[in-house]
Amino acid sequence: LREQRQIWIAKCFSKSPLAPQDSDAGSDHEAGAGRMPAKQRMQTLVFNITRLPLDPLLASQVSDLEEQAVGDRFEALGALARDPGVCKLLDTHRVSERTACKLISELGRQHDLRKAIAVYAWMRNHEEVKPNVFHLNALISACDRCGSWNTALRFLGELRALGLEPDTITFSTLISACSRGRRWDLGLQLLETMTAAKVVPNIITFNALISSCEKAGRPLEAFNCFEALNQAGLKADTVTYSALVSACEKVGDWERAWELYEDCRRSGVVPDTILYNALISACDKGGQPGEADRAFEMMTLDGVRPDLITFCSRISAHATVGDKVRAEAVFHEMQAAHIKPSIAVFHELLRSCQVSLDWTAAEGWLAELRSAGLEPTAFTFGLLTLACEQAGETERAANYDALRLGEAKLTS
Repeated sequence: LREQRQIWIAKCFSKSPLAPQDSDAGSDHEAGAGRMPAKQRMQTLVFNITRLPLDPLLASQVSDLEEQAVGDRFEALGALARDPGVCKLLDTHRVSERTACKLISELGRQHDLRKAIAVYAWMRNHEEVKPNVFHLNALISACDRCGSWNTALRFLGELRALGLEPDTITFSTLISACSRGRRWDLGLQLLETMTAAKVVPNIITFNALISSCEKAGRPLEAFNCFEALNQAGLKADTVTYSALVSACEKVGDWERAWELYEDCRRSGVVPDTILYNALISACDKGGQPGEADRAFEMMTLDGVRPDLITFCSRISAHATVGDKVRAEAVFHEMQAAHIKPSIAVFHELLRSCQVSLDWTAAEGWLAELRSAGLEPTAFTFGLLTLACEQAGETERAANYDALRLGEAKLTS
C-alpha cells in the first residue's frame, strides 16, 4: 500500500502545474552547481543536512509534538524554532521551493523527520521560499514513514493555518499514518472531514482505510469501507482484497475469505502472494487445513510464487488438527522450493507433535532445528515440555522445562 501510494504521489507531482518550480536553472546555487548533476547536488545537500547537529530547542519541540494530544479540529503546529545550521546551509545554497520539497521527501525516505521539519521551519520564516500543499504533503508522508501519526495530523492543521486546501494525497497519507498508530477511528473521521471539504477519495484512500480497520481487528468497519468504495464507483484492486481477506483471517472467517477471493477473480483482479497468504491463514485460523491446501493449489495454478509465510501457515493449519504427517509433507515441499525454514516453522512442526502426543517426533524436530543453524528459545523448550507432559514422559518434560526456565533467564 505504501509503495502504491508513493508511485501515485510521484505521478501527480510530476504532472501538476501547481507543483513548486524553480524560477530558473540556477536557482539553487550549490557549489559547483553548473558542473554537478542535479541528482548528485541533491545527494550532497541531503548528506550535509543529515550530518548537522539538530538545534536542541527544535528537537525538544518536535518531541513534544508527538506527545501532545490532537483534538477533533487538528490544531496547527504553533511556534517552531529555526535551526541555525540548517538555515545557514539552505540560505547559502539559495534553495528553491522545488528543491525544498525534494529535500523534505528525501529526508522522509531516510526516516529523518526532525531534519525534514527543520527544513520546513526554515521555509516558514523565509521571505521568498514559501510552503505550499506539496511541501506539507511531503511532511505528512515523512511522518507516515516514521510512524508519527500525531505529528502528521498537526500538519493538517498547519495546512489550514496557511490558508491551503488539503487534497486527496493529503488525506490518503494521513489515513495511512493513523493506520500505523492503530487509530482506525481517526481514519474514519478523516474520511468524513474529506467528504465535508468536497475532496474526492480514490482507491488509495479507501485501501488505507480498509487496511487501518483490518490491522485494528475491526472487520465490520473494514467491510463498511469496502461498501463505500463500491458506492463511490471505484474498482477494488489486489490491495483492497488482500486487506479484506486479512480482516477475515483475524477472526477465522474462512468462508467469507473464500467469498472475497471468488469476488476478486470475477472482477478480473489477479491475486498475489499477499492475498493468497491471507486466504491460507484464514483457513488455518478457521481450523480448515484442507481449505488451506486448496488455496495453495489455486496459488500454484495461478503461477504465484509462495514464500516462507505461505508454507508456515499451511504447516500451522495441519498442526492445529494434529496431522503431523501432513505438516511434515508440507515442510518437505518448502525444502523442495528452496525456501529456508525459520524458527516459527519448526515451532509449528513441534506443535503438530504436541497435539498428536508424539514426543519422539518432537525431539527429532529439535535436532532438525539445530541442524538448520537455528538456536532453540524458551518457547521451543516450552513446546517440547508440553509434548512430553501430554505423552506421559514426566521426567523428560521436567528436563525441557528446566531448559525453558534457563533460556528465559538468559533472555531476560
